Order: sequence, then C-alpha cells, then structure tokens
Amino acid sequence: MEQCLEVLLIHRNGLWDIPKGKVEKNETVAYAARREVQEEVGIEEPIITHFIGTTTHEYEQKNKSYHKTTYWYGMIDAQEHRISSARSQGRINEPKNSTRNRYSPQLEEGITEIRWVNLTLAHEWVAFDNLRKVLTQFTEQVKAL
Repeated sequence: MEQCLEVLLIHRNGLWDIPKGKVEKNETVAYAARREVQEEVGIEEPIITHFIGTTTHEYEQKNKSYHKTTYWYGMIDAQEHRISSARSQGRINEPKNSTRNRYSPQLEEGITEIRWVNLTLAHEWVAFDNLRKVLTQFTEQVKAL
C-alpha cells in the first residue's frame, strides 16, 4: 500500500520538510494544523483524517534554548478527494496530476516548492530524523486500516 500512497512535502530553506507551524492564541492544536497547511501549501480544504503522534526536539533562537513538541495529523485535500472520486466515476477527463498545480508555496516562509512523493521517497528526502519517525508512524497506521 505504501508504494501507492503519497505525502505532500515542502522545500523550505533548502530542506525537504512536512508542513507544520505554530499554534496561535485561542486556537486548538488541530485547528492550527489545518490553518498552517492551508497557509503553507494553499490547500483550501484540508481535512484531518487522524492523529499520527508527537515529536519533540530542542532548538535555539536568539541565544535561548527551547523545547518544542509537534503534533502531527494525517490529512486529505477535500477538493482533490472529490475530484479523484469524480474521475474514478468517469465524470472528469483531465489528466490526473493537473489538480495538484493549484497548490502554491508560501514564499514568505521560505517555501519554494511543493511536491507529492511516495512514502519511500519521502523517507529519503526529509531532512530530519524526527520527520522519518512521523512518516513511519503514518505508514504503520495506514497499513492497519
């Protein structure tokens, strides 16, 4: 199954990453996850399918050390799903990948490219071990369905 399954990666500041961001005041973590995906890649209707898990890491900014917990969710693009469903029923005659050209990288956040890649390739491309952990958890959860 994982050979067919694709994930959306972003090329940010020279590294391949998974869309993510920060929770703003009065937002739930899940709402922030959807908003960040909307902002970073231009998906109009991301729908959370399930909670994947969390990762933690340390980083420094302006001579201060921080501990960050990131909450990861599986999502689908509602419009892509509807178009794929309609295509499988023979109602749309456009090339399969044409709908993906509507995504737009958030350039002001250093995102220069957005690409759908299969899980095997995503494991190779992502820049950090904690992202590989997320992809592994996602793969295991999808296999269990």
